[in-house]
Amino acid sequence: MNQSISIPFSAKKLIGKKKGKVGVVRNPYERLVALYIASFEYIGFKEWLNKYMSELSSQVSLYSDHEWVIPLDSWMYELNEMNVQHPDTSQVVLAPAVIEEFECYYDSELRDLVAPLVLDDCTTYGYTFRK
Repeated sequence: MNQSISIPFSAKKLIGKKKGKVGVVRNPYERLVALYIASFEYIGFKEWLNKYMSELSSQVSLYSDHEWVIPLDSWMYELNEMNVQHPDTSQVVLAPAVIEEFECYYDSELRDLVAPLVLDDCTTYGYTFRK
């Protein structure tokens, strides 16, 4: 299961590193719903989480070796602002769209279940359950 969107880059005018990786982050609650939908294993969101929870990682962990992280909802703008030349954006372009109604997939039990997984992402990147 591909849990991350990582873009290799070469910098045009950045100070410091000339090559590296940019991680693309998204709301961690929404990310779990997007992973479920992308899996095409429609066994129910709760059942899917119970089955795969041990295989899932936080985005903080996934992108620990990346030079930058940027949000999914403005990834192209962010790359342009960084003046980064990106050789292959196909994994972002083909990534699942932001799931606007992700909150509908959760009840209080599921929020408690995923809390340990999403805590670092929420703390580090400033996400909350509410949009």
